[in-house]
Amino acid sequence: MSLEAITFTMKITDLNSTDKLLLLMISNYANADYVAWASENHLASLCNCSTRTIRRSLRVLQDRQLLEVTPKYDVGRQIRNDFKVLVNRTPVSTTPQTPVSTLNTKIKKQYTEEFGQFWSIYPRHVNKYYANNSWEKVVKDYPPEKIIKATEIFKKKMNTTEEKFIPHASTYLNRKMFLDIETLVEVRKSAIAG
Repeated sequence: MSLEAITFTMKITDLNSTDKLLLLMISNYANADYVAWASENHLASLCNCSTRTIRRSLRVLQDRQLLEVTPKYDVGRQIRNDFKVLVNRTPVSTTPQTPVSTLNTKIKKQYTEEFGQFWSIYPRHVNKYYANNSWEKVVKDYPPEKIIKATEIFKKKMNTTEEKFIPHASTYLNRKMFLDIETLVEVRKSAIAG
């Protein structure tokens, strides 16, 4: 056990927990020359992780110049790896530059004037974003003026209805309920005329 290697490892602050634990385990097995030899399977069991994770962590430690791995061979066959903790070396920082996420920045949705008119008429104002998405789909097939006119009639019809029984605007648009209202108006006109 090399107390110097362990102390050196303890002072490193910018390693993730697995990489630091692996370096501590290797430092624990290190001799006076800071060299240790242990199998990847044994290190994996000590660190409570897979050998694949050990290999990844070994690459990270080598890239950071905290560890030197030297394979040892016998008759052309690798028998072990020697791990040398590079004590008193300044670790190379490999912290990747993380791109600024667009998830945290609020992007204000721009609504069309026609949707704004529809939204101001519709009797229940819930989930404006989804209502706008539905509006954009529906407007491709139906003229906005007809939808707005039908919505005005729908609003009058729902005037006495409790709000919880009025469908959300997105449901109204997705189910094309405005077509039902147009049909009702046409039926009433023909009944009056006929």
